[in-house]
Amino acid sequence: MQLIRMRSSFSLILFPLFLLFIPCFPAFADKADDFKAQLREYPNGILFETYRDNNWEIFRMNADGSGVVNLTNTADAHEMYPKASPDGTKICFVSDEMVGGKKIHSVYYMNADGTGRIKVAENGRQPCWSADSQTIVYLGSKYKKFNVLDYVTTGIYFYDLRTKEHRRHPNPAIEHLYCPCLSPSGRWVIATVHGGMGFSHAILALGVDNDTVIDLQIDGCRPDLTSDGRKITWGKSDTEICTGDIDVNSAAPAITNIATPITSPDLHTYHADWSPDGKYITYSLGPGGTVQANGPGTNRGIAELVGVRAQWDIWIASATGEFPPIPLTTDGRSNKESDWIIPQPKGGPGN
Repeated sequence: MQLIRMRSSFSLILFPLFLLFIPCFPAFADKADDFKAQLREYPNGILFETYRDNNWEIFRMNADGSGVVNLTNTADAHEMYPKASPDGTKICFVSDEMVGGKKIHSVYYMNADGTGRIKVAENGRQPCWSADSQTIVYLGSKYKKFNVLDYVTTGIYFYDLRTKEHRRHPNPAIEHLYCPCLSPSGRWVIATVHGGMGFSHAILALGVDNDTVIDLQIDGCRPDLTSDGRKITWGKSDTEICTGDIDVNSAAPAITNIATPITSPDLHTYHADWSPDGKYITYSLGPGGTVQANGPGTNRGIAELVGVRAQWDIWIASATGEFPPIPLTTDGRSNKESDWIIPQPKGGPGN
C-alpha cells in the first residue's frame, strides 16, 4: 500500500451560529426570510432518512422544506442513507432486512419517485454514485453478524448498472471506511477511516484503480464533494462543519482554504451535504450521545449513526455565510443523512 501524507494550508473563518438563537435581532429575522424566499425559487430537492410510524423511510422535500413526500412507504422494511444519482433519475440507499432469518444491511437503488426497486448487494453499506450515474460504489460488511457501527466495513465495491457486474477494489488492505464519495473524475474515493489501515481516525483519498492512500490531514469525518469536485465539506467535530478547496485531478489531492461556516454552541452538527451548485450545505442538527433502541428497526448506538433513532432535524446554510442557517424540518423524527437531488423534466425517468 502506497501511503502519502499531505499537509494542508488554510485560513480559518468562523461564522458562529449562536446568533441564530437570539430572537431579539430583527436583522436576523429579515435575513432568514430572505433566505427562505431564495430557497423557494431553488429547483433542486433534498432527500433524507426519517423515522415515522415505527419505520425508517426515505423522504423528499423542496429546498425550502415544503412539498414533503414519502418515497418508500414500506411497513416491513427500513430504508436509510439515500444518495441521488448525479443525473437525478435514481436513488441508491441501504435497507435493513431479514435474509435467512438474520438481519443484514443491503444496498438497493430505485427510480427517483421510489418505483422500480432493485437489490445491488446483500451485506453492503453506504453506497454512492459515479459522475455518469452508471456505477454504484459501496462498502462491504466486515462481519456477517448485524452491526450498526458505520466503520465495521471491508473493501470497496463497484457495481455497473449496465452489466450488473461487481468489481472489488484491488487494494486488499481497505477496511473500516465509512461515508465514501467518488470524485467526478472517477480517480479517487474520499472516505473516513476509523481504526484501520494503520490509522486511528482520518479522512483519506484512495486511488480507484491502485493502492495509493493519501492522508488528507484534516480532522473529522463524513466528507462530501461538490459536483465539480472542487470543494469538500466534512464534520470537523461534533459541533463544527468545515469546507475547503480540493484538487481531485492532481496526483496527490490536498485541502486548502479551510473555513468553518457552520458551528453550533449546544447541539451536534452532522451529515453535511453540498447542493449541486455548491451554494448551500444541508446538515443534521440535534443532541448527540448514546441512544437506546426505542422502536422497530432502531438500534442502540451513537445518535448520528445510520439506524439509530434520535432527535435530529435537517438544517440548511449558505456556504458563504450570507444568511443565517434555518431549519427545514422541525419535528425531530430522526431527520438526517440529507442528500440533494436535481429535478427531472416532466415525464422523464422517475416522474
